[in-house]
Amino acid sequence: MAGKPETDGPDDTAPLQPSPTSRTPRAKTFSCPSCGGAVTIRCPGESISAVCSSCFSVIDTQNENYSILQRHFAKTRLHQPQIPFGTRAVLCGKKWECIGFIVRKDVDSSYKWEEYLLFNPYYGYRWLTCNNGHWSLVTMIKSTPVVDLRSAKLDKRSHKLFFRGRSKCIFVLGEFYWKVQTGGIVNIEDFIDPPFMLSMERDNDEIVWSVGEYIPKSEIEKQFKIKAGGTKGVAPNQPSGTTKTWKQLAPVWMLFIGILTALQVMQSAARENKQVFQQGFSFVSNMKVVDLATPPFKVAKPQGNLSINLYAPVDNDWLYMDGELVDNKSGETYPLEESVEYYHGYSDGESWSEGGQTASVVLSKVPAGEYYINMDLLSGSFPKTGVQTGCTLSVVSDVPQWGNYFWCLLFISIVPSIAWLMSYGTEKARWSESDFAPSIYRSESEGG
Repeated sequence: MAGKPETDGPDDTAPLQPSPTSRTPRAKTFSCPSCGGAVTIRCPGESISAVCSSCFSVIDTQNENYSILQRHFAKTRLHQPQIPFGTRAVLCGKKWECIGFIVRKDVDSSYKWEEYLLFNPYYGYRWLTCNNGHWSLVTMIKSTPVVDLRSAKLDKRSHKLFFRGRSKCIFVLGEFYWKVQTGGIVNIEDFIDPPFMLSMERDNDEIVWSVGEYIPKSEIEKQFKIKAGGTKGVAPNQPSGTTKTWKQLAPVWMLFIGILTALQVMQSAARENKQVFQQGFSFVSNMKVVDLATPPFKVAKPQGNLSINLYAPVDNDWLYMDGELVDNKSGETYPLEESVEYYHGYSDGESWSEGGQTASVVLSKVPAGEYYINMDLLSGSFPKTGVQTGCTLSVVSDVPQWGNYFWCLLFISIVPSIAWLMSYGTEKARWSESDFAPSIYRSESEGG
């Protein structure tokens, strides 16, 4: 495709056709040299070829004898344009008239799409494409994008490669600014950055670049006063509200995570994290040891927390502790309950393990003072009943805690996570039709 460059024109509220004093002639009609049917030229002096709507022969309108460029004969129309020729509409602030219609297909598949040629005597030509019911207004450009294997950059926008292949013109109707013919094959590449698409068409003679901008179907129906067909899937350059929301939320979300993490690290660094007691005890396997009491120990941190840690070298066994922390002065108690369990083995030729040999419980807001611990110990099914085994009880004051951090992290991640999931679904649907999808959107069955 090739088009006229944009020029400064009059107010878009002005009539589409030039004033009566303009030298540009009005539309004219002639008889088709192939079938005798009436052929109307809406842009005389601009159009180079036209297609007879009766027999579909392509006619050279620059030739005074209207010679035939490509002869066809058909009693029925193969494809029906959704936009009638001569229909006018305002798109992107400018008024256009539909004068041509092309149907193309991918050479390597049965996929087809429609292209409508639009004309304005002040602004030249544009293309309106319809792809699975999705519409884009396409403008030819003179600038050459910077292209590598998977991207193309133009005016500081980076576009990702979406399609690379060959297209074939299989049907034409209306009038055109070049000597159009069916059967022509061109190499094409499409790069997307919704709502824009950069497209390249290359044949033996030239390379043409164009920029397409997505136009909602509702806008096409409103402006052209038509009832367009239904849409299918997500268009390559269709803008996504969920993707936009995710891109807006992501940096804010990461900022909050950074602030939250920094505060947590600062709080953890300020913790005393001091061991105030440690002592070993003995217990007998498969027997309950009761009324064990620790010597008194002091807690200096006011309203801090205490971590009560129990270690036992259990092996495919368990040790249970039931006890209480007692304020030596007031007699106030804090109940304690811990269980140390560790199991391991082999199953189906693979090793497995669960649990561990250490358990901890944290008591919050324990006042400064002197304390001791009363406890009962009950052991599990050790291989040998009556074997005496050692365990260790330790107490650490003012330990760092990460529970609130993870709860806050979960809370601030709810909305961004939903936005990401919705964006991911949209983008996966978009890229499902591409051989160049980013790895995050490829299904497991797809190759690299």
